[in-house]
Amino acid sequence: MFGLAVIPAAVLAIGMTRLRESPRWLVEQVRATAAYAVLQRLRPARSDVRGEIDAIREVSAATPRQDSRALLQPWLRPVLVVALGVPAFSRLTGINATVCYASTILSDAGFGQSVALVTGIGSEPMLVAAGVTGATTVDGIGRRRTMLWFIPLSGLAMAVLGPAFLMAGSPAQHLIVIIALFAYILCDGIGVRSVVWLIAPGVLPLGVRGPATSLATPAVWGVDLLIALTVLSTINAVGRSDTYLLYPPSTWSASSSWP
Repeated sequence: MFGLAVIPAAVLAIGMTRLRESPRWLVEQVRATAAYAVLQRLRPARSDVRGEIDAIREVSAATPRQDSRALLQPWLRPVLVVALGVPAFSRLTGINATVCYASTILSDAGFGQSVALVTGIGSEPMLVAAGVTGATTVDGIGRRRTMLWFIPLSGLAMAVLGPAFLMAGSPAQHLIVIIALFAYILCDGIGVRSVVWLIAPGVLPLGVRGPATSLATPAVWGVDLLIALTVLSTINAVGRSDTYLLYPPSTWSASSSWP
């Protein structure tokens, strides 16, 4: 299992060797020629690349970089709540716990081992489909509408999933659980996971974007670690149904964090 994880990591490492620096960073490092080459690859053939580089240079000159101490300024706090709160809530909705422990939870709920395994494996293609759909949706209707539309739907799916575990012995239980689980993964992937890394750069002022955006990463993975460490203990303490019903309130909060 751990050996297989090397394969996508190797593909990513090889792909990173072809990744270019951002034009803005290159301009700030007085490497306008390299920035011009990158923008030529990104823009249509007849775009005014030199004009764009001049605009980047003007904005960079007018917005000097600030260190992490600038994040303590009172006027910046509402923006930080959004920039860090949305990434944190993206994991507090329980998505990673649901995906990582799907087969275990379904097996303990009375599903057969084969059904639980297939459902757990099927959640991964669902995440890929959600990512592709989310990227298209963000381009079409914007980040705010994407979150406001799909995050409540993921909360609704989780609200259905929780009580479904109380239907022990019901012929409809397995169907409802699987549909609600996949609907939750799909809507959560479109609504918040597709925009979680776009929120901080989109709302933060340019001068503090670097140090502030760097805080989004521990916000995401710190909460993810907390959920991963506690979800099975929570299930053992309060049951599967109550555990899943704990997540919808976080979903509603995530949708309301984006002004």
